[in-house]
Amino acid sequence: MNPQVKQQASLAVSPLDNDLLVTLLASSREAVIITDEKNRIIEANPAFEKLTDFSRSDLLGKDPRFFASGAYGRGVYTEALSQLEQGNPWEGKITLRKKGGELFPFVLSIQRSAHQGALFNLCFFRTQSDLSSTWDEVYEMAYYDQLTGLSNRAFFIEQLSQALHLCQRTGKKLALLRLDIDHFQKINDSLDYQVGDQVLAQISQILKRVLRKSDLIGRVGSDEFVLGLFNIEKPKYAAEVAEKILAEFRHPIQLENQTVYVGVSLGVSLYPEDGEKAEDLFKASSQALAYVKKTDRGHFYFHAPGQTQKAMDQIFLEGDLRKALKNEELSYVYQPQVDSQSGEILGFEALIRWHHPSRGAVSPVEFIPLAEESDLIIEIGAYTLSRVVTQVKAWQVAGYKKVPVSVNISSKQFSHPEFLDTIQFVLAHCGLEPQYLKLEITEGSLMGQIDQAIETLHRLKALGLSTSIDDFGTGYSSLSYLQRLPIQELKIDRSFIIDICKNHNIANAVINLAKSMNLKVVAEGVEEKCQSDRLKALDCTCIQGFFFSRPLSVGDMAQYLQRPVNRG
Repeated sequence: MNPQVKQQASLAVSPLDNDLLVTLLASSREAVIITDEKNRIIEANPAFEKLTDFSRSDLLGKDPRFFASGAYGRGVYTEALSQLEQGNPWEGKITLRKKGGELFPFVLSIQRSAHQGALFNLCFFRTQSDLSSTWDEVYEMAYYDQLTGLSNRAFFIEQLSQALHLCQRTGKKLALLRLDIDHFQKINDSLDYQVGDQVLAQISQILKRVLRKSDLIGRVGSDEFVLGLFNIEKPKYAAEVAEKILAEFRHPIQLENQTVYVGVSLGVSLYPEDGEKAEDLFKASSQALAYVKKTDRGHFYFHAPGQTQKAMDQIFLEGDLRKALKNEELSYVYQPQVDSQSGEILGFEALIRWHHPSRGAVSPVEFIPLAEESDLIIEIGAYTLSRVVTQVKAWQVAGYKKVPVSVNISSKQFSHPEFLDTIQFVLAHCGLEPQYLKLEITEGSLMGQIDQAIETLHRLKALGLSTSIDDFGTGYSSLSYLQRLPIQELKIDRSFIIDICKNHNIANAVINLAKSMNLKVVAEGVEEKCQSDRLKALDCTCIQGFFFSRPLSVGDMAQYLQRPVNRG
């Protein structure tokens, strides 16, 4: 601190009752204000009035932060207050907003003094004309939040407006996500503002990690952030990003000396559905955020008027499906597959079911495509393998008849790099012999990258697993590839079984083709006696459908398997 500051600070007298101090302040070339213990301005000298264009009457009784730019955030204020309470002077760089709105950088020096039991802060301001980077700092302070390094509100809106102009020319969509930290004030109250600032800084890093480099992040309030997702193809991308953000905050934030759990809520608006101007999108995202904070904190919500009801339902249904997977709400039923001649059970197929807490039963036809569109199907596939294999092993241990279970494998799951590792882990963990697990794979899953698919099938065969081509004949003209595939079974699609009593040509052709290649055949969707009789006459290996059994619960399936008398 310079000598003049020290000399004036040493005058432990009230500026309200000492003419000498008022005279000194009036004659000082350095801009000075004095605040009381409640941080209200009780004196300002002419130099400060000239510097800021505020008159003394404008200033008296005000908190000095009313003319602060806010660029440096709460961290500077907290640091200064901490030093003063310890009896130390504080000095640092700040930016003030002049009366006309112009921003200007200063070096602020503060000394705390006492007189007649009252505390006063003497604040001395000097310009940074001696610093070559002054105007660069002015720009940085005017456009960026100094705590997080993110764009401030004014700069974010400017960048968003430019992005909207580009969207208008290209026809691309844009999403604005508004993020609020749930109950952030509790962090400040229960810990302190310094910890709160550390949390804000960590959150900014998390958001940077989730978003693309082309996207934009800004801090527009003490605990509010905005995210601009530019050049997106579909609104679904915004939902996926929101889910990723929520997933990040399911983990605690690690600070230097402690762990803090933070929840967030998000409101989403879209261009052009919710507006064509930055202000309109801000308003729509704010309304969406207010709704989710009121009804279901810790989630995200789209501004409803900008979405069709069907699209909204799909977005929320996907979110519910993620929760169902996490909470283990998905269940399984099992449909027997029987010998067409003897009726003996040869195996069974595991079928996934979802009972939604408010919607009731949700058909796999509705939720599996949702999962297929995202990587959620990978998680569901792994979960299904684990649950089903564990159940089959439990039946075997209980002494029930040992027959293989068929599990449907999605195309994404089949081509995933960790697919084979997952299969091996599940079998080893549950102790099930591989011959009791059959994988049903659609033609489409194989035809995308046929050479890679063939390699994967060979490795599955080497592990001792059998594979079946599901819905054969409905996808691709793949007969030329069929002889290259190391499979053990073909499954005739139900669409060829419906009219088999009138026309059995396709079913007969598939059965004869399978026999020529030493493959088993399973006909699914058998619901009538005439269908069963015709398949029996065509010497179909195995039959599955309501005519023999509907999908059974775990308990009913156990009875179907029939416990043997001698378990030894």
